[in-house]
Amino acid sequence: PMLTSKNDNKLYGGAGRFVFSLSEATTFVPGDSATYTWTAQALDLPASYRIKCVEELGNNLMCGTWQGTNVYDVKIADIFPWDRSSSSYGQPIQIPENGVHGLLTIGSYMYILAGVEGMIYKSNGVDYGQIAQIPLSVADISNGKYLEFYPGAIINFKGRPFFGVSSQSTAGMGIWSLLETSKGTILNHEHSISTLTDGGTNPLIIGALLGITRDQLVCGWRDNATYGIDRTNTASFAYGTDYSGYFEAALY
Repeated sequence: PMLTSKNDNKLYGGAGRFVFSLSEATTFVPGDSATYTWTAQALDLPASYRIKCVEELGNNLMCGTWQGTNVYDVKIADIFPWDRSSSSYGQPIQIPENGVHGLLTIGSYMYILAGVEGMIYKSNGVDYGQIAQIPLSVADISNGKYLEFYPGAIINFKGRPFFGVSSQSTAGMGIWSLLETSKGTILNHEHSISTLTDGGTNPLIIGALLGITRDQLVCGWRDNATYGIDRTNTASFAYGTDYSGYFEAALY
C-alpha cells in the first residue's frame, strides 16, 4: 500500500511492519540517488504486525494492520497513527476484528473496512464506531465462509465511499456504496462486474477501484481464473438480472 502525502508531498508505503518514504530533492530521476531521499524504515511497528493499508487523517499517517497468514487467523485490527516526524507512533486505534483492510478519509473522518464479516467502521482518529455491515441475507458467511476487502478498492466517489466486497465462496459480491443520513446509514449494491456473476462457489475479487470522471469509475476484478477491468457506462442503466427489492428492520 502506498500514498502520496498531501501534507509533505512524500511517497509513503507499507512493507511488512515498516513504513518507507521517498521524497524528491530535485527533479526525480530513478537512477540518480542525488535527486531523491529514500528511507526504507522511516517507522517500525511492533513485531508480528503487517501493514495492509495507509491513509492520512489530519496531519497523521494512519497505518491499518493485520496479523497471521490468512485474513481470518488473528482477531487483531490496529490502526497506528504517525505524525511523519516522530521516532515512534501515537496511541493506536484497536478494533476487535480480523485485520484492517481498507481506509478512506472524507473530511475529518476516516472510514474503515475491517474484519471478515463485512463490517464498516468510522473514526475521528481517536474513537471509532460501527456504522454498517453487509447484510448476512445478501452475503451468507455461515459455515466458515468470509468476506474480503482490498486496500485499493475503496474510493471517494460521488461524495461518498464506494468499495469492493470480495469473497472466495459466497454471493453478494461487487461494488457497494455507503451513504449516511439523519435517519440511518444506507448500503447500496451499486454494480456487479461485467461477467454478471456476484460470487458463489468460485472466488470473486474486487481488487481496485478508480474514479475517472464525475460519473464513471473503473474496477479491476478476478472472477475465478478470469481477470478484467470494467468501466461503468453512463449511457446504460440496464441490470444484468431481475431482482426483487426488500428492506430489513429491527424486530421488537
